[in-house]
Amino acid sequence: PVPLVSLAITPDAPSILLGGGQQFTATGTFADTSTQDMTSQVLWESSVPAVATITVGGLASGVAPGGTTITATFGAVSDTTTLSVTVAPLAITTATLPEVTLNVAYAASLAATGGTPPYTFGIAAGLPPGVVLNPATGDLSGTPTAAGVYAFTAQVTDAALQVAQRNLEITVPAPPSPILAENALPGTPQ
Repeated sequence: PVPLVSLAITPDAPSILLGGGQQFTATGTFADTSTQDMTSQVLWESSVPAVATITVGGLASGVAPGGTTITATFGAVSDTTTLSVTVAPLAITTATLPEVTLNVAYAASLAATGGTPPYTFGIAAGLPPGVVLNPATGDLSGTPTAAGVYAFTAQVTDAALQVAQRNLEITVPAPPSPILAENALPGTPQ
């Protein structure tokens, strides 16, 4: 048999998101300059399994933010590359909030993705009177007591102290006028 001279891992130095994956390939070059895919024949290792694990088939999975060295070995021949695991940017994903009814119980939630949980939610000011925010869950609840359009900036902070904000609003329509409601009844003179 022609001896194996070198291994080459691809891709070189990729970055993946926490929870994401990366398929690595190991290509062997032999003394006669021929090449062969050796992905399933090499021994794969991650230097920091707490950051990324790797399967026997070369599929790495991001476990925690950080960096690790990925090694492919076949006999005395090996190659290495680095793998970075990053966290997706923190963002509030709630785009709109449902309209509410004056003096009727209200419930909605703010949601976030990315960053490093747990999250803490906050609102400086601007919620309708009677509506409050649970900072630990992002839940909005209460009974709005005044009509109006309430614009506010929601904020989320993650465990790494990253901050994301989003402008939102809650509309509390005014109740219909009793005179207009009475005039809308059938048989009522206009």
